[in-house]
Amino acid sequence: RKKKSIPWEKIIKLIEVYRMTQQLENSWLNKILNQEELKQYAAFEQGLKSRYNLHDKTRFEQDWKALVADIEKNIKNDPASEIGIDIGKRCMTMINGLYGKEHLNLRTKIWDEGYKKNRMPGEHGLSPKTVAWLDKAVDAYWRQRIYGILSQVGIPAPSKILKLWNEVLEEMYGTAEEPKKAVITAALTDDKVSQAAKDWLKQR
Repeated sequence: RKKKSIPWEKIIKLIEVYRMTQQLENSWLNKILNQEELKQYAAFEQGLKSRYNLHDKTRFEQDWKALVADIEKNIKNDPASEIGIDIGKRCMTMINGLYGKEHLNLRTKIWDEGYKKNRMPGEHGLSPKTVAWLDKAVDAYWRQRIYGILSQVGIPAPSKILKLWNEVLEEMYGTAEEPKKAVITAALTDDKVSQAAKDWLKQR
């Protein structure tokens, strides 16, 4: 009988994730994430090491500083304006690229429980005022995309609508189904959404 080889690389990764989880339990993340989420965050950080080299990390930090500077420059503008929506889009493109689809639940939890409640370490550069503005800008970006997709319902050649709809919900919430259902429920009572679009959503 052929001996099975021991998956050493996998074992080493598991040990590293375990160690990182232990360290995270004594960090600010412990105040935000539960035990299962801390393990997931450790796995996320482990994956980042293989996905992001020094150049990628430096570029991300530069892009983030530029984003924060643009928020501060536009803080008196409406976050739902064109510039606000553009900043919201830039932020989501960067952050979703960082977390990947499999860790979007962490992104949401850290934003809601960390940034919005001012429980984060200060190195991210966002003040409570800029966090509040960015939160509205991101919300305006998602709304614009959702309204844009739903406005196409009832127009000929609708085959791409379902693909666009699934994409935007996945970018917003990853694999979490409950928040996706909440978006549909909200759209069904929204005066800006056409009856044709509401009928289409009821079939989802």
